[in-house]
Amino acid sequence: MRQGSQWQQALAALHATEASLVCASAAIAACATGAAWQVAFLELLRLRTRLGRFDPVALTSALSACERSSQWQMALAMLSEISDPLEAEVTAFNAAMSACAQASEWRSAVGLLREVEARRLAPDNYSFNSAISACDVNWEQALLLLEEAVRRRLADVISFNAAISCTRAAEWALALALLDALGTSGDPFDVVSLNVALASCAQAQRWRQASDLASRFGGVSDICSCNSAVKACEKASRWQQSVGLMSLATQGALRADEITCHGILSSCGKATDWRRAVHVVHQLGTFVELNVISFDAAIAASDKASQWRHVLLLQSTASEAGAEFCPTSLGAMLRAWQRAGYWLMLPQLLQQLAGSFELNATSRCSP
Repeated sequence: MRQGSQWQQALAALHATEASLVCASAAIAACATGAAWQVAFLELLRLRTRLGRFDPVALTSALSACERSSQWQMALAMLSEISDPLEAEVTAFNAAMSACAQASEWRSAVGLLREVEARRLAPDNYSFNSAISACDVNWEQALLLLEEAVRRRLADVISFNAAISCTRAAEWALALALLDALGTSGDPFDVVSLNVALASCAQAQRWRQASDLASRFGGVSDICSCNSAVKACEKASRWQQSVGLMSLATQGALRADEITCHGILSSCGKATDWRRAVHVVHQLGTFVELNVISFDAAIAASDKASQWRHVLLLQSTASEAGAEFCPTSLGAMLRAWQRAGYWLMLPQLLQQLAGSFELNATSRCSP
């Protein structure tokens, strides 16, 4: 009865009998599993009318339904109806804080954390983790909460990961400092810790720090780590480091994906390293289904270096793979055809590509 797809049956059974408190709470819990927050709220009010008060277990279940549906306003409204301190447990406030975290409502989340203390309840690590996660637009507040959690011995790896994630917008150095602090706190960091720190470096275009971080911890731990580090190198046009990171990944038995390939090809394009771009396409195309973005990046690198023969080769390879092209790549192909002297073939080639693009390039194709 507690499965999300069975909450309707649970309610039907509840209404068919003079249900006990346990059965009523179980029905509301079933609504929570199915994210049916409206029904959970109505059943909670019905139960309160019967009992004359909120049942703590039922209230927590109804708030969990709001959490699963990201209904943070309704969660706050439910809590505002509490008149007796014994009606709510810390788990109820945790569910409401988690709903606020999903909407980045950090003020409401922090307010709930303080209300927990005001009600003489003991916040736990879930309380602090939810409040920290809600501060993804206010990293200063996230750090204050993390410091408080550490002081209370309530911080764990999830606390640090949430705080590191909040710093991604700009404070890459702070993200690395938090990663170091996690390493010395007694809680070993996990793959999420590394990934969010690498993502911070990528957003700040700190390719050197991203590469050092990947090497420092024995290489990239999963393909997400690799892609974050490659992205940092891509933004700085450091194709050598991108290729090196891919080598680290393959040594660790990881398989590059389309995001990896595009990052490497894009960095090659920015560095006008057409040879490397073409090599990567042929090397990775055997076990990765390259998408049009990857081919576009390789074509751009070859076009910048005036390597029209390779543009045509890449066009042929991409066409065989069924890829379509963006307008920039199409322009590169037209220039390649022009340099190759394919004037008589241009109308036919343009007709082949016109299915994907609305082109008005005929006037540009006269010798």
